Amino acid sequence: MEKSTTTNMDQPNGNMSVTFVPSSGYDLDVFDQGHFYGIHIAALLCIFISFSCAMTVITASFTQRKTNFFTWSKSDRFVVYIAICDGLFNIAHSLDHTQILITRSHVKPEGLCVFYGFMLSEFLTAQILMINLVAINAFCLIVFNKDVPFGKYDHRLLIWTFGTPLVVSIVAVSLNQFGSNTVFCFMDSIRGRLMNVVYVTIPLLIVFTVNLVLYGVIYCRLRFRSTKFESSRISSRSRRAARNMILFLLAFFVQYWSAVLVGVWELRTPYIPVIVYYLSITFPNIGGFLNGLVFIVIRRRFLQRDKNGETKSIENLNKRVDTSSTTAILHMGVD
Repeated sequence: MEKSTTTNMDQPNGNMSVTFVPSSGYDLDVFDQGHFYGIHIAALLCIFISFSCAMTVITASFTQRKTNFFTWSKSDRFVVYIAICDGLFNIAHSLDHTQILITRSHVKPEGLCVFYGFMLSEFLTAQILMINLVAINAFCLIVFNKDVPFGKYDHRLLIWTFGTPLVVSIVAVSLNQFGSNTVFCFMDSIRGRLMNVVYVTIPLLIVFTVNLVLYGVIYCRLRFRSTKFESSRISSRSRRAARNMILFLLAFFVQYWSAVLVGVWELRTPYIPVIVYYLSITFPNIGGFLNGLVFIVIRRRFLQRDKNGETKSIENLNKRVDTSSTTAILHMGVD
């Protein structure tokens, strides 16, 4: 790779000086500052925990149900899809951190780093779009009494959540945006700075805002609507539905707030403090753990109500069909 240089004629002795201008992240040293092992070991530890939790969620989901996957409630399918995104993200991200840790250098060949960055882009964005669809679907059910159809075998959902980042990632590859950011492989720290803002920072801010507004409207509608059903069990179920949806929102915020912080920080200066580096490799890498906690909390609530005789068994609940908007929300999986 060619390295850019500039010449300066303004030296007191009249000699020319050559100033090195990096053209990509590979022209920079791998991030160290005395924290090389701490950064990568912490990242790999978080990735291992996240991957283990994601695989546990997938295994538990399938062992608890014997019916066809696409007959499950939407929330149960969402949990599996998100866990799959977490698992594949963790696999790709563990490879670049491991190689950098062993070699104490950038991932080589550069094409391999581009591949890792492509994989991170695909599954990170797919998960973000998936969480956003949870909010949009719930909003349409509550406000407009309309369920968002995902098509046979969820083909509309899968095309949107996995197809959109695939197209954008291919564009990023064609524009040579992926590479080393001196810590791991994603958007190149020199060539891909603008792309990182456009593709990660701004979309995350938009999704954060949209989700917050949608969940706020949903919670208010459920709360006010519950006064019309004081004698009905639907009222308490609606409140539980709102609480469960907020859990997904909280997990999303906890996982990705540091990614937004890094993106905003890079708008000011390319020099990022060590503590921000630790935040950027910790929270985004524990998605499997966070979503595993959400899975456990919702499952425990469900089993507790089932034990108290408030709900039917999981299998009977999945088979139940009801066209009312409130029951449709419960079937969607927020209950």
